[in-house]
Amino acid sequence: MSWFGYRNIGYIVFIVLLVLYATLVDGGDPAGRGLQAAFVVMLWLLVSVPFFVVNAVLLVIALTKERAASKPLIASLLAMLSVVVPLTN
Repeated sequence: MSWFGYRNIGYIVFIVLLVLYATLVDGGDPAGRGLQAAFVVMLWLLVSVPFFVVNAVLLVIALTKERAASKPLIASLLAMLSVVVPLTN
């Protein structure tokens, strides 16, 4: 698992828990569901944008210093996939 990185595993767990929360918690009335959806999107953005930015910077640093760039590359792709996959459904 060291080739994959613990922060990547943590991010996947976060996304899975966020999806589970969004599907299991019923908002009741339509306004409640709208507020719940807004909360989930804001929480996702609050975590995913800094996760992507930090890993993109780590990727650039790893490439410029000729270090292994697999973990930051995987992390950057995970953040992008968490946007692309829901948009394709």
